[in-house]
Amino acid sequence: MRAWTLAFLALAGMGSAGAAQEQVLEARHCDRECLRSTVDRYLAAMLARQPSRAPFAPDIKFTENTAILSLTDGLWATAIGFEPGYALYVPDESTQQIGFIGIVRETAGPALLALRLKVMNRTITEAESIVVRDLESLQGFKAPHPALLEELAPEERVPREEMLRAVRSYFEGIERGSGADVPFDPECLRRENGRQVTRTTAVPDYPFLTRGRAPLDFQRMSCREQFDSGIFSYITSIERRRDPLVDERTGNVFGFFIFRHRGDVTTIEVPGHGKVSMPLAGRPWDTATAALFKLRGGRIWLVETMGTRMPYGLPNGWHPGQGRVSVVSPASDERGPIPEVCDRACLNGLVDRFLESIVAHDPSRLPLARNVKYTENGQVMSPGDGLWGTANARGRYSHYVADPEGGAVGFVGTIEEGGQLSILSVRMKIEYGWITEIEALVQRGQASAPGGPAALDAMTRKSVWDEPLAPEERVPRAKMIEIANAYFDKIERGRGNHPVPFDPECNRTENGLQTTNNPQLGGMAALGCEEQIATGMFVFDTELRDRRFVVIDEEMGVVYAHVFFDHAGTVKEWTHLQTGERHPVSKWLLRPSAWEIHELFKIRNGRIREIEAVLVDVPYRMRSNWEQ
Repeated sequence: MRAWTLAFLALAGMGSAGAAQEQVLEARHCDRECLRSTVDRYLAAMLARQPSRAPFAPDIKFTENTAILSLTDGLWATAIGFEPGYALYVPDESTQQIGFIGIVRETAGPALLALRLKVMNRTITEAESIVVRDLESLQGFKAPHPALLEELAPEERVPREEMLRAVRSYFEGIERGSGADVPFDPECLRRENGRQVTRTTAVPDYPFLTRGRAPLDFQRMSCREQFDSGIFSYITSIERRRDPLVDERTGNVFGFFIFRHRGDVTTIEVPGHGKVSMPLAGRPWDTATAALFKLRGGRIWLVETMGTRMPYGLPNGWHPGQGRVSVVSPASDERGPIPEVCDRACLNGLVDRFLESIVAHDPSRLPLARNVKYTENGQVMSPGDGLWGTANARGRYSHYVADPEGGAVGFVGTIEEGGQLSILSVRMKIEYGWITEIEALVQRGQASAPGGPAALDAMTRKSVWDEPLAPEERVPRAKMIEIANAYFDKIERGRGNHPVPFDPECNRTENGLQTTNNPQLGGMAALGCEEQIATGMFVFDTELRDRRFVVIDEEMGVVYAHVFFDHAGTVKEWTHLQTGERHPVSKWLLRPSAWEIHELFKIRNGRIREIEAVLVDVPYRMRSNWEQ
């Protein structure tokens, strides 16, 4: 294996070696060595934080964990080095692409990088990456498996199309629940994020539980036995955007895929083992995955996969027109069944009907426009998908926000999915007598923010939310939006030019946990809304974007807003604006991350009296699919 870290050092200095390399890159076709060199230049440029050091096309497209970023963002802003020893290149001269797997270091710790570059006329036109930041350890990444570095003997090689057919059959076998048509080598091994998960005596860490009979030693099974067990039926589908990269010399095939899990498969009958509980039943999710296959004689000998969890239904970042908002029209020329004047009771009743619909798994119970737009955690999907497949009961907490003037309604509450509590925030838009928009945010108990579904479910809604405002306590709709937006301005790097009008009794609740005036939490959480924001502690929130104020309840003085809090991972400490003391930020904030948030503001006499927020972890720079 080449000493690639030395190549980075040489490239960082450029000099005469760089000039020589420029001469090598004059030819239009990029051979194997050229493709490898292009990866090295990309990585050296990233480490130097200087995109100009790599041969990027003017219209380069770059994604990290499916989000479209600039070449100064994401890992380009946080990488501080590379782990020596682990580097895998998969050059594909036929398509002028190359895949790469390596270990990068960020301030917060090591991360696994899977990278695909597309080269045209010796310039990089596409850069697609998956960064796995939740690695338990680097134990499985001290060095690549030797077989992945070896070239095949001529008699072991098969044509490119046969290699692609073998990989396609692998994914088809997962979806079909059978390994019958998959050309597995009898010695096939499979690894996930560095851990061997077939034919091993290691202590199983798969979240499969049996009920009744013999335990299921899933990781002791062979590749084919795992497929034939039907266990993978919890995987709804696998998005295979395009053919993966093929290196016929080594027999390696590399590509990016999205594993979709609708969450509606809770148990499966496995012959000889009884009913086996599925992982995360009732919890829809996706896994953005990079997969590397080693084939010998056309048979799958080794599968190396790495992946990170994503919101269910997430596009891969490479669909044409991704993120564009569709124009919603009525279901017909006639008005729908919703009254033309839909008051508070009418709007709140539509929320109840929505909740009944998802629990019944029946979207036809709702008066939906023909091309109603529905998103769940920012992902466009069809009514009947997502929550309609997993919700099975309402929880105890309910908070309605009605906007008769704007024809909109919002709700924050708890529901059950697969017997587990989740927080649901949803808003709906009514036009022409039909529901034309539904935007849901579901917090399933895995946010990096405090609180959680159980905390909110046990909470009693504060009475201040239910108190109508006297006419003299109200402010116009535009002013309500201005006040809520001033709050976001002040948080964003502390750049707000005007003070935020807080009520002295203001409190904020996040995912069911009070995060102001809470001495039990201590530290900054013991401060009030105004005191807390005045410290400058939120400097790690580097951008608050896609701000939308979608439901305005003038009678109750409530603004229901949507926002993303981006954390670039570049802020390592913050300075207290009153005391001058320096404080380190939490370790998890030293990596690119984001929250998608629905935030409610109670405004009385032009001041923020109460805040309630629902926060969900999402990929850094992810879009909501509602931004214009």
